[in-house]
Amino acid sequence: SEMCIRDSQRTVRALRDWENYRSELQGQVDHWHREGELPKTKKLIGNASVDVLGFEQAIALFNEFNYTPRPVFQSYSVYTPRLAELNADFIASPEAPEFFLLKLQIIDERPLMIDDSQLLNLFPHLYTFKLLEKDFYVFQRRKSPPPFESLHPRLIRTLDHPIGKPLSLIEYGAEHIWLKIDLPFSLLGRARSFLYKPPFVRLEVVTSFGEVLTYRLPLTSALAGFQISPHITDFGSYLEAHGGGNPRKVERITLLVDDADRKFFADNAVISLSRTPSTNTSEEYHQQIE
Repeated sequence: SEMCIRDSQRTVRALRDWENYRSELQGQVDHWHREGELPKTKKLIGNASVDVLGFEQAIALFNEFNYTPRPVFQSYSVYTPRLAELNADFIASPEAPEFFLLKLQIIDERPLMIDDSQLLNLFPHLYTFKLLEKDFYVFQRRKSPPPFESLHPRLIRTLDHPIGKPLSLIEYGAEHIWLKIDLPFSLLGRARSFLYKPPFVRLEVVTSFGEVLTYRLPLTSALAGFQISPHITDFGSYLEAHGGGNPRKVERITLLVDDADRKFFADNAVISLSRTPSTNTSEEYHQQIE
């Protein structure tokens, strides 16, 4: 392909002039070091343990922090219920780091809260905001967090729901709603997934802001569960969900599968809705910023 040809050409040029290429790389690394310096954060955390939520773990290495990563250290790699549980158990354990650098990030057009979802559900209950530096929100472990058992999603109901049919969530208002989706493959779908790859499933979300948002839905991640409402698309809506005055409530959701791919799935998905507690993170944030 054209990309492979360009890569090959760059490799040949690098081999022909290795010293110049090496110097260019070192210059880029030096630039990243300068851009990634977090002096305020360094002063705050000292040699305390720290992890990075998101996929920019290099920030901890550039600043020579006491990097103490969770078992699956990049959030987008947490794609099964078991991996989600590993990270959630870690953050609730005595081995969890004293600080986290939070940068809400996502790949592949997924819902923002689906990666590392179980850890993110616990996070605002266990950590409190301290400062913002260069797009990284620094959180410190709470001295008296609530009991771990009180933070689990509490089941509201489970239902078999058809693909393509909207499911209303209006009755839940601004409550924190945890969504789990189990969409089984048909026999043909299991064969395709084994021999090739599973077909795409999309999740359409209609919010109280009048938005119609469509996401790619990794089915193994959806089986682990994630917060769907109030809907979070950035740090601002994260704060609104946790104690703000204008949360983005979800009015309805719809599972979407292309007509050509319907034969690869069962007709209905098993959908579970649960409640999770909110926090006063928004108030804590504004107190620190002001």
